[in-house]
Amino acid sequence: MCYFVACKSAFTSRSPIALPSFQSAAERIAAGLVLVFAGPSLLLLTLIVRLETQGPALTRNILRTRHHGAITVYAFKATRAGKLIERSGFNELPKLLDVVAGRYLLSPP
Repeated sequence: MCYFVACKSAFTSRSPIALPSFQSAAERIAAGLVLVFAGPSLLLLTLIVRLETQGPALTRNILRTRHHGAITVYAFKATRAGKLIERSGFNELPKLLDVVAGRYLLSPP
């Protein structure tokens, strides 16, 4: 299954839509602030997942973009506590790292 996401690599010269720099900057700032305030929760969830499983707490998923590019996003590993993590929405927080890095957008342009 292929998922299409909005990422900077999709907005190249082939694309008719140019990425607004204000939107990108605003999303990066907002994502950074959320990461600062959610940092302790992320560390706690990482510790819980590491105690339940072997190996890293995050899994890496490669998503395809509209223009045949690829973006790597991270999510917490599925565990017994994974149901709680998914219900609370905390499994989406690692994606904010990609937003801060400028490789992923929260909303399409």
